[in-house]
Amino acid sequence: MCAADEKEMVMTTLIDGAHGMFRWVICQLDALRKCKTPAALKKALTCLPKTLNETYDRILAAIDEDDNQGAVSLLQWLAFSFGTLSLDQGVDVIATDPDAIDEPLFDPSRRLRDARDILTICSSLVTITFPEDSSNQGNIVHRVHSTEAGEIRLAHFSVREYLTSEHLRTSTTRLSHAFSAVSKPNQGHTTQWPLYSRYLRSTRI
Repeated sequence: MCAADEKEMVMTTLIDGAHGMFRWVICQLDALRKCKTPAALKKALTCLPKTLNETYDRILAAIDEDDNQGAVSLLQWLAFSFGTLSLDQGVDVIATDPDAIDEPLFDPSRRLRDARDILTICSSLVTITFPEDSSNQGNIVHRVHSTEAGEIRLAHFSVREYLTSEHLRTSTTRLSHAFSAVSKPNQGHTTQWPLYSRYLRSTRI
């Protein structure tokens, strides 16, 4: 199968399955980019998730085991807080384990060497934005790419809805228990639980 045929197959399959959900298409494209062979791509296209919730279930379940705690900490923070995080702060959040008992809540050795790895760890669930700067550049506007300037946000409002939803709270999806422990139905991100008070006191943020 040539590249043009593959592109056509992907476009046709996604259009048929989207049912008007542009966000669903974006997430499927992110996942399909990981297919390394035509056979893998064809197989992936035959078993796409039907809904956005199912899509997010798969993304959450696919987080690497070694990254579980860091991903959960970051997603909890973004889903249940009102503010944004700088890249530097996000790296600190990942290095923090609010459930730690016999170990420090914050461990510098768990900090990422490259803050951009956050996009790999949390896949389609988060995005990193950078401010625009036109100083000393005439009419040329460029983005300031630094860990101090960059901000981490949930990739879409539907991600917060998912992370604070009754669906996830009662789901058997891997890692879902981490969110049911800090959320209650019908309250979502408007409530901050004692876990987060402990979290705030123990980090450098």
